[in-house]
Amino acid sequence: MKKEKYTLSKEYITLLNTLPIAIFVFQKIGKEAIVIHVNKVSEKLFNMGSEEIMEIYNGDIYSKVHPYDEENLKDKTKSLFKGEPDYNTTYRIKLKDDGEYIYIEEKGKLQRMEDGTDLGIIAIDNVSEEVISRNIKIELLNKKYNDAMRNKGRIDTNLIAFLQVDFTINKVIGGEFSEIINEGEDFTDVIKKEIECIVDPTERMIIKETLTQKYLEECAYGGNPISLIYRRKSIYGTNKTIWIRNDTNFSINPLNNHILAYVYLYDVDEEKETERFLKYTATYNYDFVQRVDINTDKYTTFVSSEFKDKFLSRIDGIDYFNRFINNNELEYGLEVIGEDLKKEKIIKYLDKNIEYTRDFTVTDENNELKYKRVTIRFIDNSKNILCVMQQDFTKSMIAEMVKSIKLENALNTAKEASKIKSDFLANMSHDMRTPMNAIIGLSNFGYEESNQTKIKEYFNQIIDSSGYLLNLLNDLLDINKLENGSVRLNKNVILLSELTEEVLNIIRPRAEDKNQKLTIEGQYFIDENYYVIDKQRIQQVLINVLSNAIKYTEKGGFIKWEIKLVNKDKKLVMVNTISDSGVGISEDYIPHIFEAFSQEKNILSISEGGSGLGLAISKNLLELMGGKINCESSINEGSVFNIEVPLKKAAKKELKKLKEVIIKEMDIDFTNKSILICEDNIINVKIASKIVEDRGAKVEIALNGKIAVDMAEENKYDCILMDIRMPVMDGIEAAKKIREKDSKVPIIALSANAYSEDMKESMKAGMNAHIAKPIDRKQLLETIASVMLERENTLI
Repeated sequence: MKKEKYTLSKEYITLLNTLPIAIFVFQKIGKEAIVIHVNKVSEKLFNMGSEEIMEIYNGDIYSKVHPYDEENLKDKTKSLFKGEPDYNTTYRIKLKDDGEYIYIEEKGKLQRMEDGTDLGIIAIDNVSEEVISRNIKIELLNKKYNDAMRNKGRIDTNLIAFLQVDFTINKVIGGEFSEIINEGEDFTDVIKKEIECIVDPTERMIIKETLTQKYLEECAYGGNPISLIYRRKSIYGTNKTIWIRNDTNFSINPLNNHILAYVYLYDVDEEKETERFLKYTATYNYDFVQRVDINTDKYTTFVSSEFKDKFLSRIDGIDYFNRFINNNELEYGLEVIGEDLKKEKIIKYLDKNIEYTRDFTVTDENNELKYKRVTIRFIDNSKNILCVMQQDFTKSMIAEMVKSIKLENALNTAKEASKIKSDFLANMSHDMRTPMNAIIGLSNFGYEESNQTKIKEYFNQIIDSSGYLLNLLNDLLDINKLENGSVRLNKNVILLSELTEEVLNIIRPRAEDKNQKLTIEGQYFIDENYYVIDKQRIQQVLINVLSNAIKYTEKGGFIKWEIKLVNKDKKLVMVNTISDSGVGISEDYIPHIFEAFSQEKNILSISEGGSGLGLAISKNLLELMGGKINCESSINEGSVFNIEVPLKKAAKKELKKLKEVIIKEMDIDFTNKSILICEDNIINVKIASKIVEDRGAKVEIALNGKIAVDMAEENKYDCILMDIRMPVMDGIEAAKKIREKDSKVPIIALSANAYSEDMKESMKAGMNAHIAKPIDRKQLLETIASVMLERENTLI
C-alpha cells in the first residue's frame, strides 16, 4: 500500500521559516525519498521558489549532479537511510541547464515520527567560494611541489639532511637520510626519534607539544610551512651537539592528490651560538670577549670601542690554547694570567666551579694603573663553548675604595658616639642608683617600722614612684646594652609555677586597681619539671606585655594569659598568649610597635605615660633567648600578643645544687657570721647593715678600699660586701689585694654600675658575685647565703 505524503503542522513550518539557515525536509518512502518542504532561506540560497526547488530534487536529481560526485552522493544517501547519525557530504550540482555547477554542503539526520513516518532534516549551504579558494591553494601547492622536485638536488653546504614524505599515507618516500631515518618509515616515528635527540628538556617539551598530529595536519592542509630551531645530538653520530633549523614545506602531488612534506635539516650551530654568545655578553661592559669552541679550539674575538684603533672589531682564529704556550706577547694582555690558561686546567676547574675569575692590574700607555678582571665560563649546558671576557673595573674599584674609607670613618664616628653614650649612661646609672638605693631602702624601713596608716601610705607612694623611676632607668640601660650586644643571659633553675606566680604578684594589684578581670590558664601549675632559663629576663618580658595590656585596657575590662607547652622543631617551647579588651593598635602602627621609643598616641597612653621601650626590649631579649613575639590587633577590638620561649629541662647536677640553695634559703640565718661592709655612702651603709643584721650577722664598716684591705688582713670575715667607687682605693683594687692574701673569703660587689662590663671586671678582680644598686633585699640575702654555702662546700 502506497504511503501518503506526510503533512507538517503550521507551527513546525513557521519554526522552519524562522531559522537563519537553509532547511530541506524530506520523507523516506520505501527506498525513495521526496522533499516535502523547503524553508524561506532555501529560496534565497538557490534564488528559486520552493515549488521549483522541490521539483528539481524530487525529479531526476542525479542528472543535475556532477558525474564525479554522483556515486559519493548515492553512498552518503544510503548511509542516511540506514540511520547512520553523521550525514555530511559535499557535491556539485547544476540547477539550471544554462547555469554553472555550484558546491553544496549537506548535513542532517533521519528521525522517526510518532506515526512511524521517517523524516529527514537536512541543513544546506552553498560552499562554492570556500572550494574555489581551496582550489587556488592547491594550485599554489602544486607549484611548490614542482619547484621542490626541481630543486631537491640543489647543493647547500649547511643542509645536512633532506626528507621527502607522503603525509597522506604517513611514509618517508625519499631523500638524503641521517643515521636514524630509513626509507619507508612512518613519518610520526621519525618525529618521535628526532624529539628524543633534542638536548634541552624544555626545548624537547615545546617541540613535542608543537609537532602534534593535529598541528601537522592543519599546516599540511593549509599549506603553511614550519620552521623550528633546537639543539640536538649530532646527526653524524658523535658526542657533539649542534643547533638545527628544521624547515618543513607542504605541497600536493597532482598525480594522486596526496599531501607531500619536504623536510630540510640545516646546521646553524655557528650562527646560533654566535647569536647566543653576543646576547649573553650584551649586558657586560668589556674590553674584549672571546667565544672558544673546546672541541676545535676555534675562537672568535669581539673587541670594545676602546680597542678599535688597535684591533678589528671581530677576529676569528684557530689553535686558541696553544697560543698561550708558544707566545709570550699575547694581544690584550692575557699573558698576565699565563699558566692558568691551559685547556686541561681550565676544563678541570670549571667541572667543579661555575666560573674562573682572576683580578690583576696593568699600566696603560699613559702610565695609569688599571684594574682588570678575566672571567672564564661555559655558556652552554653541553660545555662545548667557552666565554673568555676581560673587563675593566677601575672606576668601581676606586669608588669602592672611597666608600670603604667613608664607611671606616663613619664606623669610627659611630663607635666613638656609642662609647660616649655608654659612658654617659654608665655615669648616669651610678649617679642615679646611689640616691635611689637610699630612697627605696629607707622607704621600705619607714613603711615597716611605722604604725601610722597615713605615714605608711606616704612611704608606699614613695616606693611606687621610685620603682617607676628605677624601671625607667633599667629600660634605658637595657636598650643600650642590647644595642651594643653586652647583655648576657643568666641561668636559673626554676618551676614554671614559681615564675608565673611572681609575675602575677606584681601584675595582679595593678589590674585590681582598675577593676579589671585578670585570668591565667594552662597546665603549667601541675608541671613538676625544673627548667634552666633566665628567670629575670622572661619575667621582664611577661611583665612588660601584661603591664601594657593593663595600661591600655579601660577600667572593668579583661586581660587573659594562656600558657601552653608545645614541641616545635624538636624543642620544648613555652607559648604565652596574652589578650585584652583594650583600645587596640591601628593597622598603620602595628609594624612599629617593637621599635625603641615608639608609642601610639591615644587617651590612655597620654594619661598613663611610659618610655616606649618595653616592647623593643622584650623583642630583643626574646631573640637573644631564641624565642619570638608577635602581635595581632585592631582599633577598639583589643590586642593579642604571642610570646614563645624555648625551655631546657634541668640536669641532675643543676637540680642538686638548687636543692642545697633552697634548703639554705628556707631559713637564712647569719648568726655568728661576720660581714665586712666596705662603702663610703653612710645611707647605703645603714641599709646594707640593717638587712644583714636583721638575720643575725655581726657587721663591721670600712669607709674606703684601703681600710677594707687592712681590716681583712687583721680579721677573718665570712663575707665582704664591696662598693666599687670609693675614695683612696676603689673596690676593684681592694678586691685584688684581699685576694692576694685570702683566696677563699667571699666578696660581693655592691655597685651602681650595672653594665655587663662592670660585672666582668668585678669577676676578674676575684669577686664571687655582683649586685647592682638599688639593693634588692631578697637578692642580697640569697647571694650572701649562696656564696657562703659555696665556700663551706669548698672547705669540706
